Parts: sequence; C-alpha cells; structure tokens
Amino acid sequence: MRAWSGSVRLIVLGGTVLLTSWFLLLLLAIRLLPPSLLLALLAYAGSVAGLAIGVFGAVRYAHPAGRV
Repeated sequence: MRAWSGSVRLIVLGGTVLLTSWFLLLLLAIRLLPPSLLLALLAYAGSVAGLAIGVFGAVRYAHPAGRV
C-alpha cells in the first residue's frame, strides 16, 4: 500500500479538525453540552485552524515544491 503524501495528510487533518469543531459547536447549540465561553472559543479557533490547515494542504497538493 502506498503511503500518503504530506499534503494529503494535511488535508485530512484539517478536515478532521474542522468537522470535530463543528460537531462540538452543534452540541453546544442544541444544549447537550453546557454553554461555556472557553469551549465555544476553542471550537471556533479549531474551525479556523482546520480550514487553514486544509487549504494549505490543498495548495501544496496542487503545486508541488519540486515542479516549476
């Protein structure tokens, strides 16, 4: 089995962090988790970080470093 490249790992990691933070925010919104400002801020930060990591991985995947 072929190993994943670094950019694909970044895309998967970013998507996982993004979806996890959205799920956490959903649980906060439907009140399955008690409302907490710190938890909400961490979830929003995770959402932004996951999006940034995924986009960075997608850019690296589309434009490999060794090719001009």
